[in-house]
Amino acid sequence: MSALDEARRILEGAEWLAPDALKLAPLLVQHGRLVRRPAGAWIHSEGDEDTGLLVVVDGAVDLFCHGAGEQRVRVGLVGPGTAGGQSVRFGGGRRLVTAAAAIPCEILVVSDTALSRIAEQSPEIWRASPNYSIVSSALP
Repeated sequence: MSALDEARRILEGAEWLAPDALKLAPLLVQHGRLVRRPAGAWIHSEGDEDTGLLVVVDGAVDLFCHGAGEQRVRVGLVGPGTAGGQSVRFGGGRRLVTAAAAIPCEILVVSDTALSRIAEQSPEIWRASPNYSIVSSALP
């Protein structure tokens, strides 16, 4: 199975994307891009201006923000099928957390621009969007 097929399969089963998962999964894969990161590599940083969706396809991603005295505060450790991010459509601004590969991972990155293109074909994408502004699931 190709990485794109695996991403589509994971999205089709994602609870946060229901009830439109079968329709939206192929569009997210088509308009997104798969990115591989080695353990420890940053995916995006707290304060970055680029917004959009991040879906873990394989591996695990550590999410954290900075507290007092530049102390790292873990927000979550997330695995396959988990979505996180924010959209300017819903008032999202700069990234709220830093995402880094906890172990080697593969993620699907869907920019805000790509989400808008998907919405032209399938406006129901915005029903799922508020659900991914907060991490939708976490590893035990």
